[in-house]
Amino acid sequence: KMFFFVPFFDFLLATTGLVTDRDTRRFLAWAISWKAYVSLLIWVLHKLGFDKNHLWTGFGVSGLLAAFACQEVLTNMLSGNLLQCLVGEDVIIKQGGHDYRGHVEAINTRTLKLITPDGLIILLPCALVCSSPIVILKKKEAEKRHPGASS
Repeated sequence: KMFFFVPFFDFLLATTGLVTDRDTRRFLAWAISWKAYVSLLIWVLHKLGFDKNHLWTGFGVSGLLAAFACQEVLTNMLSGNLLQCLVGEDVIIKQGGHDYRGHVEAINTRTLKLITPDGLIILLPCALVCSSPIVILKKKEAEKRHPGASS
């Protein structure tokens, strides 16, 4: 395989416990291995007589273009990481005129899995959820503070 550094960096990130989400860990391992390959390529080309400043500039512009191309993927991944605190909560998500009410079953780097009171499973993109108003329902705590208020 071309990316023989990826499993090494994935193992390194997993054993140190720095990244617990599998998709995020794989993405970081892939990005770190690309950095290693680019650095190795620039070092070899510099030894062959090329100016490394021009090479780094070219790879920097290429990286910027790749980041713009991956903008939606990166937005979903970062939003999924921000929403991890909602796992196990009962919520109302207000999105586009609809109110999605249910229990947050799981969140990965792309989607939020919501179980409605009717038992339906709704998968919502993390980027849309992160940009929407979210109401967290905590019935038990509200009952303790205001007994009989919800009846």
